[in-house]
Amino acid sequence: MKGLLKYIFLLLFAVSFQQVNAQFRLIMEMIVTDNGKKLPGAQIKVFKNGSLVETLLTDAKGLADIPMDPNGNYSIEIGGNKGLIKKKLSVNTNNVPAEGAKGDVFFPAEVKLFKKLEGMDVSILEKPIGKIVYDPDYGEFDADPRYTKTIQKQFQQLEKDFLAQQAAAAANTLNAQKKYDAAIKIADKAFSDENWEKASEQYKIAEKVNPDPLETYPSFQLAELQTKLIKIKADNKRYDNAISKADAAVVAKEYEIAIAEYKRASGYKPKEEYPKGKVKEVQNILVNAVKVDQSYLAAIEKGDNALKINDMKTAKTAFQEAVALKSDEVYPKNKIAEIDDILAKQGAKKAEYDNAIKEADDTLAAKEYEKSKAAYTKAKGLKPGEKYPVDQIARVEALMVSAAKVEQNYLLAIEKGDQALGSKSYAEAKTAFENASQLKSDEEYPKNKIKEINELIAKNEAQDKNYKTKITEGDKALAAKNYEGAKTAYQGAKGIKPTESYPQQKLTEIDGILANLAKAEESYKVAIAKGDKAIIAKDFETAKAAFTEAISLKAKEQYPKDKLAEIQTIVLSNKKNEEKYNTAIQNGDDAIANKDLAKAKEFFTEALSVKQTKVTRKVKSLRLKRQLRIK
Repeated sequence: MKGLLKYIFLLLFAVSFQQVNAQFRLIMEMIVTDNGKKLPGAQIKVFKNGSLVETLLTDAKGLADIPMDPNGNYSIEIGGNKGLIKKKLSVNTNNVPAEGAKGDVFFPAEVKLFKKLEGMDVSILEKPIGKIVYDPDYGEFDADPRYTKTIQKQFQQLEKDFLAQQAAAAANTLNAQKKYDAAIKIADKAFSDENWEKASEQYKIAEKVNPDPLETYPSFQLAELQTKLIKIKADNKRYDNAISKADAAVVAKEYEIAIAEYKRASGYKPKEEYPKGKVKEVQNILVNAVKVDQSYLAAIEKGDNALKINDMKTAKTAFQEAVALKSDEVYPKNKIAEIDDILAKQGAKKAEYDNAIKEADDTLAAKEYEKSKAAYTKAKGLKPGEKYPVDQIARVEALMVSAAKVEQNYLLAIEKGDQALGSKSYAEAKTAFENASQLKSDEEYPKNKIKEINELIAKNEAQDKNYKTKITEGDKALAAKNYEGAKTAYQGAKGIKPTESYPQQKLTEIDGILANLAKAEESYKVAIAKGDKAIIAKDFETAKAAFTEAISLKAKEQYPKDKLAEIQTIVLSNKKNEEKYNTAIQNGDDAIANKDLAKAKEFFTEALSVKQTKVTRKVKSLRLKRQLRIK
């Protein structure tokens, strides 16, 4: 059962997988085994947050799928029925980030159980054999290494205790086998000597200490003894009755009946000469009948004698001959049935021994030394006199010593590699896993880790290259004031390396620029609207200021420039008109002063044509009328 501890590491460093979002289901694909064989009907209880949510049994192949939802603290209890120990496993599906793949995520695990041994302390199994949690560093579910480290020594001690008790049980079995063999030897000798009491005593001892529940020989012999003791008493009575009937038949000349009765009497007491002599007296009458009887009795005797020395083949042939001679006789038929039962049990025992040897040889070839030793020990118990399993046990034990050293160095290399990988020291981790793979070339774990490290290195190199490319694209786009293109490139760089500060700095800078541009655009629109409105109101100074402000906000826009040019043209035109108007007014006033009303009217009319205002028209009209009255 060294595989008990090995299983713990196998379970706690089970195959990892990608992180999933809140819509995932974690499905544990569990295999339950006992002594290397898949165990059907093993009980599994699933608790979520302290409440029982499901009870199930493994299928015919020892398999069971256990679905678990997000955001739960699960406790899984395996075993406890069929006389098996119970193990626990803790699974925490909390704190899984929202990003990642959706759907079912499978987590394979193997749990090895074993039968409870009386007096064995398994209190350590009240604690989980492993705790499965989500590892944010790798984006995977994996075993909690700190918890594994805290319970490792306790499980090693449990394994040591189990092996010790198992060895003690094997020693007890061997001792019982020796007592059994000694008692059988004495009992068989007493049986052969017809010392029925001694034979019965020793068969009972053998039956009591018998280590093999399939071995029924002492029980069979005790039944046979009881039958013989009863038969002897009954035979005496039957002998006397047969002789009486035979003598009467002779008197009545019923020779067939007489011969049958004498034969029967001789069968009850083969050593008695009387019935034999009487048989000879009537042999001339029923020669054929006598021959049949003799052949039948000879076959029965041959079968009984062969049965005494356990020559089952000869005994069965003899009893079959007896049945052929007298098909109505029950005795040989019963004996054949008894022999078939014995042969079946012997065949089963031989088959069990052969299967144990095959299993031991196969597991030895596969370097599964614990299983191999257990199978050879089982074969030795089935056939204690066989040398092969004894020699193989010694060989396996030597191989186990060598394998233990390799295992220790292998586990140290694996631990070193895991620690280096955890700290992202990829070169150191790769060297450690390569050393582990050299120690145990058949193990997939270090090979997978080397492949994982190579992929991580390649991925990092590719990420560096992609990151630099995105940064270059962003810098060029930013320099060309292609802010959207720059933003896309910097966001791509940030996605590749989220911890780098440069992409975020540039994104913040671009957001500021875009915000200022948006603000400038809004101010530009307000200035344009203000300028357009001022032109309509002929407030050219306000319009000029508004369009000048618009140009300061967006220097490349042509519209405000065109508007300023338009305002300048209007202002110049207005200035000329104002000068012309003022000149006409002055000339008109001068003409009035000179009392040249016609000329004054001409000048005022010219002024009115330049600047038509009510005030001007009214004032000039009144002034003209006044002058005309003066005239």
